[in-house]
Amino acid sequence: MTDKLVVIATVTAHEGMHEQLREALLTLVPIAQKEPGFVQYDLHESLERPGEFVFYEIWQDEQSLEVHNNTESMKAFGARAGQWIKSVKLDKYKRLF
Repeated sequence: MTDKLVVIATVTAHEGMHEQLREALLTLVPIAQKEPGFVQYDLHESLERPGEFVFYEIWQDEQSLEVHNNTESMKAFGARAGQWIKSVKLDKYKRLF
């Protein structure tokens, strides 16, 4: 069994832009689910910090994540929604069990 790549991506919206960002982020989920190397791609919204979103992602490997990050869909998302994003934090993990 190969180790899967677990990614926690935290995306924070600029003040007053969280609704626009939420709608844009939601469009990414069904696209990612069809990409090669997809295992899991869940979007969450903070109950305590409006405008903070977390993706919990699992990919087959680092190459699958790289392909995902460089798709035309992700490039188009960045061009459209980049203005609404204050920050992005990406953390990678390996599963231990």
